[in-house]
Amino acid sequence: MWQFRKEAQRKWYWKEVDEMGRLLQSSAQFFRERIACVVHAMRHGYIHPRQRALAATESKEPAGRRGSG
Repeated sequence: MWQFRKEAQRKWYWKEVDEMGRLLQSSAQFFRERIACVVHAMRHGYIHPRQRALAATESKEPAGRRGSG
């Protein structure tokens, strides 16, 4: 599970924890804006829910319909 938090100086950081709440990985730096934090997390394996939904939709389309937009 990925978490995006703001620390005391109002800077963003991310962390990934398992089902038991144990830390798996976290950002080594802080970010002024949340979007920059999310982009950095994506470089470390985070998949945005919209991206995941899009990938699931594309995988369900018949092969002949892909890319015919």
